[in-house]
Amino acid sequence: MDVQIIDPWNQDRDQMLKALDDSFCANGFAMISLQAREIESIRAAQQASRAFFEMDDDAKGAVHSPSGGPGLLPGTRRGFVGYQGKPDKNGEQGGYAALLQGVPDRRESFTAGIHPYQEPDRRQALLEEMGPEERRYFEQEGGTGRLFMQNIWPDNQVGEQLRSTWSSHYQVIEPLVENIYTSMGEILGFAPGTFRNKRDFSEFQANYYLATAPQPGDSKVAPVLKQQTRMCPHKDGTDFTLIGSDPSVPHSHLTTAPREGREALPEQPNVPFKVDTLVILIGTAMEKWSNGRWYAPVHKVEMPSEQEYGQPRVSMIHFLHSDYDKTVTPPPLTKPEERKYLDMTVQDHFWSPFFNGPPKSWLEPLAPWRHKFETETAAADKNQAGEAGRESKRAKVA
Repeated sequence: MDVQIIDPWNQDRDQMLKALDDSFCANGFAMISLQAREIESIRAAQQASRAFFEMDDDAKGAVHSPSGGPGLLPGTRRGFVGYQGKPDKNGEQGGYAALLQGVPDRRESFTAGIHPYQEPDRRQALLEEMGPEERRYFEQEGGTGRLFMQNIWPDNQVGEQLRSTWSSHYQVIEPLVENIYTSMGEILGFAPGTFRNKRDFSEFQANYYLATAPQPGDSKVAPVLKQQTRMCPHKDGTDFTLIGSDPSVPHSHLTTAPREGREALPEQPNVPFKVDTLVILIGTAMEKWSNGRWYAPVHKVEMPSEQEYGQPRVSMIHFLHSDYDKTVTPPPLTKPEERKYLDMTVQDHFWSPFFNGPPKSWLEPLAPWRHKFETETAAADKNQAGEAGRESKRAKVA
């Protein structure tokens, strides 16, 4: 696949916007270049992440994630999730990967929320500054509260370095994130500031894709399981996802499905590896924001061959979401007859990320979650319709 590398800070903004739009329309992703400061920051974050994953299992296990459900829902994990190295019907790692394929993703991960109120030493003070309604929003035991859980960092020098470099990286990358959101809004015709405000639940994740062949100093490597991938086919429920590759492993393993026949993945990785770039991957929320102009591709991370490059790699992932209570709606100039999606809050969209287009076989293991979502949605629609009817009768009487 021939993919243009786009400079998001190009002074010819019209040219840059057209290049982004063309790539999102054709591929469901775009590849952008990075500035020197951004490159330095992401490499420092990768180095600190690699040091964390190279700690022993006990040290990593001390910050094991209190996952919301069996690893199923992105955004509800904080801290470390390990790799079992065997078929896993409980879905500990990779969640639906294990549930659907019977084998876990071949990876470990570490996840943190990017906002200050998720930091242990700042959370309480910031919550106390909020009014009761705002505070309740972040303190719920389930639902919203699961998206804003407190971060968990290792209590050692590696953990301090990890937290420091990640926190610094958030600040360095934030102008780029805002630029991408602004660019998307301009292309689609939304008012400035449409997507984000103060309640987005974006998060940062490092994925450590385990080696498939023995490495220097290693006595053994966990066997590769039948039909295993480093990350199974899925769509992201985000507005968009930023993916940073490991410069020490100069090969691509990312495969995306085309717009036509979008559930059918190519047999070989088709997203090229380019040093010092980021991939902007369109998520299912942005597909709705764009009314289908852009599409969220099914994608997966393939296993490398042992003969070529079976060493471990660290991939840095930035999941970007709009505010939890915003309404995902098509661009302002969309005609009613051209609408492809119903309006839906980010909240409703997020809690149903697997119910918006994947093949039916993906949904079957998630039947309890799907049934709950559909039941609650139907009840809400019924209540709304009943209230509208009662309001109409009151108006007539008046």
